[in-house]
Amino acid sequence: MSKSIKVLIGIVLFLIVAFSIYTVITFSSDVLKEEEASKISDNESVKNDKAEGAQLNEYDFNAVTGDESLESIIKNNEVTVVNLFASWCNPCRNETPDLNDFYKKELPDNTMLVGLNVQDNKKSRDQFLEEFDVQYPIYNVKDEKDFMTDLQLIIIPTTLFVDSDGKIVKTYVGEISKKTLDSYIQYVKDE
Repeated sequence: MSKSIKVLIGIVLFLIVAFSIYTVITFSSDVLKEEEASKISDNESVKNDKAEGAQLNEYDFNAVTGDESLESIIKNNEVTVVNLFASWCNPCRNETPDLNDFYKKELPDNTMLVGLNVQDNKKSRDQFLEEFDVQYPIYNVKDEKDFMTDLQLIIIPTTLFVDSDGKIVKTYVGEISKKTLDSYIQYVKDE
């Protein structure tokens, strides 16, 4: 067998192996996405039935940072991630650097991340925002007591995943990771 035929056979074998690896990785990724979506829709431990299905646009919000109204952000994006936080909340402090990084580097198209400061005072909130150099827009709700009671929002942090109509599609209670953010955003987009 000549050297050029051996090289040709080697190239063909390499291409077959490379294509096989690519196919397995692609298939595995699709399967994992489907499994994650299934887990999200079935997961009772991170869900707030009272909040899910509620209209966020029924409440009035004040911008703490930024100029755009929350209603406008919601209307202009396929998914708006609303992270409820307070300066005194340790899990909030833990997740804020990741949320900031997610906002600056990994935010998917047609998606917006905002913070909603609750159960806090202005001075502590402003120190928190400065300490963590929070880049995403921050809001307060005008009638916080009714908002928290109506939606049975008890645990901070809680993250709401809102569609462009203002409907809360999913909630996540507790400190959230980038992987969970991605999964929940995709879930809302697929709805």
